[in-house]
Amino acid sequence: MHEQEAIVEQARDTLGPEEYARRMAHLRSPERIDLLVSLSAEDGAGRLIDAGAAFAMGGHEARTGIEDSIDRLLGKDPRQHRPPRLSWDGLIAALASAGIEATEEQLIDAPLTVELDDEVEAALDAP
Repeated sequence: MHEQEAIVEQARDTLGPEEYARRMAHLRSPERIDLLVSLSAEDGAGRLIDAGAAFAMGGHEARTGIEDSIDRLLGKDPRQHRPPRLSWDGLIAALASAGIEATEEQLIDAPLTVELDDEVEAALDAP
């Protein structure tokens, strides 16, 4: 199964079909894009360790706005005040379950790649 399809399937399973459909309907709205963000890490052996849905965010119209908001919510933007509680807990727990110890500071310092599913990409590209 393609990685993005697995994330969508997990979000659907986590939220339930009605809530998932409600949230996805916002993606089709031309005035705003709401996202359910999932965090994952790849270990040195290439294993994908997925924490599942970490947080929701909405109201974005451009990829840069999405990436800036994710950076802010994860404490990765040094220009922004860090929120009192960052969104790393799920990934830290998933990594621990895989036998990998990681701290919030280590994850903040690690490289971050933002991948958007096809529906989000299409919504961002729409006129």
